[in-house]
Amino acid sequence: MSMADVTAAPSEPDSEQRTLRVAVVGAGFMGQVHAEAARRAGASVVAAVASRPEGAAAAARAVGAEEGYPDLTTLLGDAEIDVLHVCTPNASHVPTAAAALAAGVHVVCEKPLATNSADARTLVEAAGGRVATVPFVYRFHPMVRELRARLAAGEAGVLASVTGGYLQDWLSRPSDDDWRVDAALGGPSRAFADIGSHWCDLFEFVTGDRIARLSARTAVVHERIRGDGRATEDLAAVHFTTAAGMVGTLVVSQVAAGRKNRLHLELSGTDASFGFDQEDPERLWVGRREGGQTLLRDPATLHPSAARYVRLPAGHAQGYQDCFDAFVADTYRAMRGADVPDGLPTFADGLRAVRITETVLASAATDGAWTEVPG
Repeated sequence: MSMADVTAAPSEPDSEQRTLRVAVVGAGFMGQVHAEAARRAGASVVAAVASRPEGAAAAARAVGAEEGYPDLTTLLGDAEIDVLHVCTPNASHVPTAAAALAAGVHVVCEKPLATNSADARTLVEAAGGRVATVPFVYRFHPMVRELRARLAAGEAGVLASVTGGYLQDWLSRPSDDDWRVDAALGGPSRAFADIGSHWCDLFEFVTGDRIARLSARTAVVHERIRGDGRATEDLAAVHFTTAAGMVGTLVVSQVAAGRKNRLHLELSGTDASFGFDQEDPERLWVGRREGGQTLLRDPATLHPSAARYVRLPAGHAQGYQDCFDAFVADTYRAMRGADVPDGLPTFADGLRAVRITETVLASAATDGAWTEVPG
């Protein structure tokens, strides 16, 4: 499904000025990030749901909501909301999002959209005319948009290869724990579904190309058996080729000591190469045979599609929350019926990420056999 296939709900009179009423399910770190972005986008956070009925008041306090509800059914029946933000463990995304869509509510759902592609496809179909998005927020760095614009203009020449990775260390010790290590809550993939999906989405977004075939290996570094007894991967290494003929390598790890949130990619072309590092998002490296240069985030020099996401003058750093704020603002713009901003990640993009993750697991289960990624 393309962006042209996404239809915002019919506009009400003065819908562009109407304050959206927002509810958040899940009051942890991501729920708080979503709620803050909602307020910055001019919405009102009116409701919250926690994992336990007795936690309703605490959930409301955590995300700054007006009222806490004991369960989703009560919230959907009583709160009169416009949009639900789903920030719960992965296994609960499908029933939560499906219930909201059935109630006629727009949805923002954390990734992975679902723990299998069949369920993700069901949510894509259920969305219908509602705006339904997934926060692949790294698309919203201005220098990512600058990279996308330069690649679209052909500055790289023939794009031949890409190398990159997404490295974290928050599970590098055997004692480190989180609900994500429980396959019953997080799904059959952990590291790749959680962060590898971000890298693949970013790569396909900036190039307009698609990963077509891949060979993957995964590893469990620390045995953290929870729930149903299945261990999920700590890291994955993937070789791939794209529909346009590019060759790529990707390493994803949650046990890389010293790396906090390093999503990086380098695209090599016959005329120019480009490098972006999410931990240094103010810069874009450009390499040519005559020498390299570093482009800085400066609204006076950026492509219009990138300058649109500049919130601060050059030299005043923007970061992760700014990306999230821009994603939510674009989502709400579509919900208000104004338009569907270019590059808004929808449930269709969430389905695409789940399909790539399933292909990685399938290849790894067959000793790295080359496997086709479903279209």
